[in-house]
Amino acid sequence: MGDRTVAFDPATPFCPFGLVHWSRTNSAALRFSDEPPAFFLIPPFPPDMALTQREIALTLDLQGNLAGTVKTTFTGQEALVRRLEHIHDDETARREALEKEFSDLLPMARRPS
Repeated sequence: MGDRTVAFDPATPFCPFGLVHWSRTNSAALRFSDEPPAFFLIPPFPPDMALTQREIALTLDLQGNLAGTVKTTFTGQEALVRRLEHIHDDETARREALEKEFSDLLPMARRPS
């Protein structure tokens, strides 16, 4: 596209435009052009193309109980990997996996029951 090379990964379900699954980076790909097709190396994506962002709103009551909400946003490779990991899961299974992942980040003594 113009002076920029954009790789596509049509074999990976839910892979967005301009993203290639990380396992296919640093490998040979075929470039189509007006000239005879040529091979090129798909570069690895920079770390900022695989981000997890968490927004946490918590309240602490007088008894020392902590309650609140967590909003997690996955982008780039992180989002693609999670889509593929849970491609056959229903909403309940996806929610449980995300809750377990977040729970594993908490200190052992204060995990919710």
